[in-house]
Amino acid sequence: MDNSNNINGKSSRSLTPEEIKGYVEGTLSAEEKRRVEELLVDSPMDAEAVEGYEMLSPEAAERLVADINKDI
Repeated sequence: MDNSNNINGKSSRSLTPEEIKGYVEGTLSAEEKRRVEELLVDSPMDAEAVEGYEMLSPEAAERLVADINKDI
């Protein structure tokens, strides 16, 4: 994970779709999970993304991640 900070000393990066998926599905290592949770504390946008992903069906989530990756 990139540890870039903005002027306020908080992280300026957002979670990747893969990090969100791994966090929600519980497939991240303990260290990865801790780093994601640290970002979630400082980033309401990322927290909303995680909440939205949790509300999707697994099939819809897979399609969304595939669409995002296609556009990257």
